[in-house]
Amino acid sequence: MAIKAKKVIKRAARPNSKVRGGGAKAPAPKSPPRLNLANPKDKAVLDVLALAMSADTLVTADETDFAVAQMQRLLGRPELAVANQLRSLVTSSVAAISTKGRDKVLARALREIDSPEERRILFALASSMTCVDGLVEESEGKFLAKLRLELGLSEAQALQAMAGVATVMARQQQPG
Repeated sequence: MAIKAKKVIKRAARPNSKVRGGGAKAPAPKSPPRLNLANPKDKAVLDVLALAMSADTLVTADETDFAVAQMQRLLGRPELAVANQLRSLVTSSVAAISTKGRDKVLARALREIDSPEERRILFALASSMTCVDGLVEESEGKFLAKLRLELGLSEAQALQAMAGVATVMARQQQPG
């Protein structure tokens, strides 16, 4: 009896076995591919978000979560594993700002953002980042003013982007 049981077990272990309930194993679910910000524009957006979140020198968990959510939306990658990878990249980007300097990180990021539409979107993202805690500090306002100039946006374009951010944030605050 023990010999027959061993044969059944061996057959069940083989792919496409004729044993009832056997057959090929279902493939294991694949984990999402490791996030690689090889696209310089994606890295530039991440760096500008990190600059915005660190403009007041205090980086909060809410700001980090917001930056991660924005990057996930831009990349079309909602997986939890990607969120964790992005959280690590945000932390690294903030650390790079303190070692390389804000001006150098900003200059490098802005070299990658060339179209006027991308520049407006980037300004809107940075504006929304400074509003996460509900208060725009003076240092954050100065950062946005500098960013607007560096991006080559007019005051009207900047105000339009900020008005769009305010509208979206107001909608999110309304009870569902």
